[in-house]
Amino acid sequence: MDVCGQAVVLQTEVHEVQSTTTMLSSWGYTVENLKEEQTNDPDFNIVLCWLNNAVTPTEIELMAASPAAYFYWINKEVFNLCDGVLYMAKPDSDSKLVLPLGMQESAIKLHHDLPSSGH
Repeated sequence: MDVCGQAVVLQTEVHEVQSTTTMLSSWGYTVENLKEEQTNDPDFNIVLCWLNNAVTPTEIELMAASPAAYFYWINKEVFNLCDGVLYMAKPDSDSKLVLPLGMQESAIKLHHDLPSSGH
């Protein structure tokens, strides 16, 4: 999360695996990794329940939610699921991966510390 309590969002890429199938790769993480980590992040619970099951949280749940979870809820229209993974897509922009807190440090290391990262 950044200092405002919002999740880091990252660009995604789709790589051709075979002529008839594609594998979604978001900054080196598999779809299963991403789904598991997002499901385990309590800040994503409210928006994931709404997107997966059309469950609207109660006022009490919203009042008890973290600032990040509340942010996701009030901005729920910009979030979508692709293969069960949470993305954010603002109007006139590409979808961006919403990276859970547990994956942010490794993503930063993978994309800034490696010589191939270009930094």
